[in-house]
Amino acid sequence: MTDTVKAFDRASAVWALPHPSWRVVTWMRKNPWFVSDVLPTLRRAVASTLDD
Repeated sequence: MTDTVKAFDRASAVWALPHPSWRVVTWMRKNPWFVSDVLPTLRRAVASTLDD
């Protein structure tokens, strides 16, 4: 899963994301790039789509 999520910048319209539950906390602690890199990019993509 981590490799797929890390490939977010090569993805097209599909975003692989970890399941939004309390169980993902450990995964997020081990992968701080998710919060610093993926989430801001995803937020911009969603905002851009909603603005269109």
